[in-house]
Amino acid sequence: NIALNLIVFLLLPVLYEKNPDVIGSFYSPHNQAFYVFFINLVCTAFITLFFIPECRLFRFTADRALLKSMLKYSWPLLLLGIAGILNLNADKIIYTQLVPGQQGKMELSVYGAAVKVAAIMAMLMQAFRYAYEPFVFGNSNNSDSKLLYAKAMKYFIVILTICSLLFGACVEVRAGVPWLPEARRFVPADSVHVWNYSAPDIRQLALRAFPEAKGSLLSADAKFWEQREDIAQWAAKLISHGNCVGGGDDLFSASQGVPAMMQTGACAMMWLMTGRSEYADFMERAIFNAAWHAATDTLLSADASDRRAAAETLLAMPATMYGVCGDSLFVNYYTNATSRIPVGEGSAFTLDLITQMPISGVVKFRFSQLPAEGRFLALHLRLPDWTGCSGANSVYHYEGNEHATLPAIFVNGHELLPKMFRVDEKGYVIIEKTWFNMDEVYFQIPLSLLQVTSFRPEETGRSFLQRGPLVYVLPEEAKGFCFTSASETSIVSIDEAGLPVLSVKLFLGETGGGNEESGSKVFTATPYANATKGSVFFHK
Repeated sequence: NIALNLIVFLLLPVLYEKNPDVIGSFYSPHNQAFYVFFINLVCTAFITLFFIPECRLFRFTADRALLKSMLKYSWPLLLLGIAGILNLNADKIIYTQLVPGQQGKMELSVYGAAVKVAAIMAMLMQAFRYAYEPFVFGNSNNSDSKLLYAKAMKYFIVILTICSLLFGACVEVRAGVPWLPEARRFVPADSVHVWNYSAPDIRQLALRAFPEAKGSLLSADAKFWEQREDIAQWAAKLISHGNCVGGGDDLFSASQGVPAMMQTGACAMMWLMTGRSEYADFMERAIFNAAWHAATDTLLSADASDRRAAAETLLAMPATMYGVCGDSLFVNYYTNATSRIPVGEGSAFTLDLITQMPISGVVKFRFSQLPAEGRFLALHLRLPDWTGCSGANSVYHYEGNEHATLPAIFVNGHELLPKMFRVDEKGYVIIEKTWFNMDEVYFQIPLSLLQVTSFRPEETGRSFLQRGPLVYVLPEEAKGFCFTSASETSIVSIDEAGLPVLSVKLFLGETGGGNEESGSKVFTATPYANATKGSVFFHK
């Protein structure tokens, strides 16, 4: 057993890296769980061979007197044993009932591993007890017995503390990035048809900016999975050096397309391997602000490479809009789309997403082309960081979201109470049920204009306005005014790209009294996606 474990988990991975073609014919680094069961099977089968001589001599005979005495002695122990087994395993049985679905299974695996670590610690303590009691009785008559007992206890505590620290250190290293057991998959862009009511859809915007632009197929294959630690460092570096619109450097320079594309690509890979919504937050920011701005602003002197990068970043939106894993569907963005969703083996259904986002926060989903008997599916709806409800890590502080409440959710016209759905630690609302044709889900996300402060070093002291996924800028005359809780906002028009233009009431001064009408003024806030030079952000 030990030899096989050393070969499979230490030797074969090294040989696989040196010669993947040969070793890969019978070994895969992504099937570690299979090898654990396979090794146990081989070892059990091997041990069974040694019992063949005993099995040949064995004959079934009934000794009623012995059976009666054995049952009389053991039935109380049987009842106590059942109670003991329930005590040891009931927590694992109940856990999946408390946290149902795929998330519960993932958490149960982590919990089971923690229990095994605790069992090792208990085993070390039990081994000490077996040795310590004879030691105590054997030295009870010695004059220096108290000193011996003190030394034994001291070394016991030291060794147990070292073991505990080693276990804790190993868990801490593995918990640096919360990798998924297996990578998720994006629904292919060709299966997602995005559209708009009156304005050009995002594909049309991309192809207008650069007709030769092509979307890329994003997937976390074995090569990316092996390099996930390097990808995590790369993504963290890009995010930390990005700006508030998901681009890089000067907000009004022409070089927003390339950094937006790099951030989107890195975050897409991290989302596939971690499933955390903050990576979808970064992608949304880059797509709907930096890339849109670089692709549509004709006043910028962007070179061909930057405009192409911006166009291909826009094309990444349909390619990263939906993700699937087993019986789970993940929704990352909210824009009009009719999509063919492949879930499971050889099955697919149609999902319509209808919304006026970012004008309105109401989103409707409609299921169709499902089997007549329906299909069980865990629908995961992303809670954007700007709702203040996701709990995901963010480099921004959204002022005014401190007391945010969960968006309203309706299924077939019936509002779901909080106990009827759950929000996981990755930042998604999860609705688990069997879905039928023409089932509908309403997801009402409140949209309000928020003042946002960045924690990035490059943006120290800078605030900006955001409504939904869109970042807004103000005319240069707004310098010296500030946004407060008393500021009033309203939509005054919809621009040619279908984005809302706002009127914002600002107050004079750095802190803004909020009650002095003489010190207030109404300004027009323009989406950064369509902003030009001369626009400004706030400065605290």
